[in-house]
This record gives sequence, C-alpha cells and structure tokens, in this order.
Amino acid sequence: MDGKSGQGAAVVLIVAIVAAVVAGAIVYFVMPTPEPPEVAELEEQISDLEAEIDDLEATIVDLQGQIPTPLDTIKVAFVCHGNPADACWIAYHNGAEALAERLRNVEVVYRYSVEDIVLQVDMVREEIARGVDAIVISIADANALDDPIQEARDAGIVVIAYDCDDPEGAVGNARQAFITSSVTGGGLCYDTGYLRGLLVGDYGVPAGGNIFFPNEGPGATWSEDCKRGFLDGLAEKGYTKDVDFSLHEIEATYSVETAQELITAYLVAHPETDILVPCGGCTSIASVLAEEALGMAPGELPIWSWPHGDADARGIETGLVIAGVTDSHSSVGAIALYEAVMAVQFNFGPVDVTMPLVVVDETNIDLWGAGWRALLY
Repeated sequence: MDGKSGQGAAVVLIVAIVAAVVAGAIVYFVMPTPEPPEVAELEEQISDLEAEIDDLEATIVDLQGQIPTPLDTIKVAFVCHGNPADACWIAYHNGAEALAERLRNVEVVYRYSVEDIVLQVDMVREEIARGVDAIVISIADANALDDPIQEARDAGIVVIAYDCDDPEGAVGNARQAFITSSVTGGGLCYDTGYLRGLLVGDYGVPAGGNIFFPNEGPGATWSEDCKRGFLDGLAEKGYTKDVDFSLHEIEATYSVETAQELITAYLVAHPETDILVPCGGCTSIASVLAEEALGMAPGELPIWSWPHGDADARGIETGLVIAGVTDSHSSVGAIALYEAVMAVQFNFGPVDVTMPLVVVDETNIDLWGAGWRALLY
C-alpha cells in the first residue's frame, strides 16, 4: 500500500469513529432517560389506591342510603283516675318509665285526676288538643269516658285501657285494647276480690261473722267489681252475705294516712270484727299500719290484702296478713306503653293482654317483697 492510500484509509477510519461517537451522543440526549424501577412501582400503587378509594366512596354512598331517617317522637299520655302518691299507680308508671327510658323516640306524660272523673274527662280532651299519638287510660266510670275516648279515636289517636275497663269492654267503649291481670277473664279488680273470697272461704268465716271491707272509693266501677268478685268467691265456698256473715263497708279514701285513721277508729269501735279485707292499695297498706299501731298480734284479726308496698310485705312477713292477691303492675304499665308505640309506629295492634294474678303468702313473700318495696313489680 502506498502512502496516500494509507492516509486515506486512516482518515475514513477516523471519520467513522467520530460519526459513531456523535451518533451515540445524539441518542443519549434525545431518547428519554429510563425511570428508576422504584418510581414505576409507586405509580402503580397510587393507581391501585385510587381504585380502592373509588370503591370505598361507592360503599359510603350505599351505606348512607341505608341509614334510616330520624324517627318522629311518639307522644303518649297515661291518664288515670288515681292518686300520684298511691303505690298502685307508682308501680304502673315505674314500669312504663323503665321502658320509655330505653326507647329513643318516645315522650311520656302521666296525669292523675285523683278520682275526679269530670277532671279525667277534661284531661283526655286536653291531650287530644295537645296532639298526642296515644292515650293509655283507666276507665273507672261506666259512661263518662265514652265520648272523650271516641273523640280521641276519631282524631286518629291510639287508645288503650289499663287497670280498669268499661263494664261492657270493647262493646261499651271505643278503646282498642285492655291490658290487665286476671284468672277468670273478669279483669284485675274483679278477680283480686274473687280470689280473696276463695281464700277467706277456705280459711273459714265464723257463723254470723263480721267482715270489715274498708273501701277507697265505694261506687266506683273498679271497687264495685272488686266487692262483687269477693262476694262471688265466698258464695262459691258456701257463704252467703247477710245469711252467713255481715259485710261492713266504710269509705276509707285514697289517702293512706286518712285511711289508717279511719280503719283504726273502726277497729277500736268494733272489736267484734272477725276478718279484714281492704279494697284498694291504700287501704291494704293502711290496714297493716292500723293493726301495727294497735299492737295486734298475728292472726288476731287476719287480713287478706291487695298488696302494693313495703307495709304489705311486712304484714305478710310478720303474720298480720294471711295472704295477698297481686299482679305485676309495672309489667302492665310497660306492656301498655309497648303496645301504644307498636300501634303508632308500625300500625300493629293493639291487642288485649291478660297477665296472671298471684297469691302471695309466707311461702313466697321473698319473691315479691323486694319488688313491692321498690314499687317496681
């Protein structure tokens, strides 16, 4: 190879090398730099999380659609003919209140006419005007409450009876249901008297004996039912009023204090009394207190009570009271409220509910005494 040829080849080689270097540089600067592997992984994770967020947002929307709308407040009025100081009514309403405290949309008021039926009628109409959803009422008069209860029903108000009912039941009054305790179907007041009549008959009434019957409200439908039940129970055992025994009745009032004074005075004036059968919760308590105040011994003048409170429990424990006939007043109050709420909220019922009555004596007083003392039984 000559010198010129060698030089030409060298030049070509140099030019080729320079071209290759320049081409590589251009590619380096023009083509994108590949990302580090960890960046790509993070971007993929971000994409996955965004998809999860979308799914969660859809779930939240679905759950929000399932949340129930707030319930309207259900207004319930208990309108009774009794006295707020009477253990009977305290127990009824303690039961209702215990349930009301566990319900998140119920407002309950308790009203007492203290045996004034005209006032009770006015109270019903006041609750209608107030716009209550339900009225729970004791029907202590055969006729006076017929019109106001019909007015409540016409206004779309649920009406449930408790404690005492119209003598004709649903036929005689527009109330929708009756919550009570019974064994014969005659209702609480009749059967409380009837069972005590059976018990006294089993115990035995002396020939021509004197039965003292202190009555909270002579003439009231509930007390007349109680007296009729008592006489029917005795008749079933072979004892006829004014033939085999005499029944001595006084109006003892609905005050325990006044009843105790009247019962004590009667017992002092009539030592020939053989048996004491009080009609009503106040008179049952007052009968025990009267015998205690007079220092009577157990069995000296046996009592068959309608127990409601601490004195009744003590009377059975000490032997002054032979037996008492009772029911679960607090359960009746709670059931009445429950039925009212179900009828208003779900248009279900109300229906009649009848609970059993129980004879309490020295053999089972430990099961009932605590409830009577707490007025929640």
